[in-house]
Amino acid sequence: MSEPTPTAEMLMAKVSRLPFAAQLADDHSRRKLVYERMAASSDPVTREIGRQLRDGAMRVRDMWAVPEYRQVLERGLRNLESFDVRRFNEELDSVVADYEREREDDPYAADEKYRRYLEPSASSDDEGAGERGDRERRDER
Repeated sequence: MSEPTPTAEMLMAKVSRLPFAAQLADDHSRRKLVYERMAASSDPVTREIGRQLRDGAMRVRDMWAVPEYRQVLERGLRNLESFDVRRFNEELDSVVADYEREREDDPYAADEKYRRYLEPSASSDDEGAGERGDRERRDER
């Protein structure tokens, strides 16, 4: 029998145990984070969108009016269809366990290290940037 699909509440309860939880819980901070990641994308259209959103030159709903931007949105929606929430849940369990173990040894260093999960990586792009960046940071350990 398979495990039930994790709910958003279940995932957020796990995230709340990490040092960047407050930043993700705040709407303004979360949007800023998303826009910064988009602005650091390797995809030029996603990068342009991120910069415009970050700088206040465009609202999210304005993206539908530009065909190239709409394509980015549609691609993102297609990617969500294949998002494996169970795998994400397992990876989140691993990250939380690693963080809590490292925090026992050095709370300050662990907090600083895991805050980097929110920083755009050099390899970020609009398709799985967070997942790849997170995996790369985990591999550094």
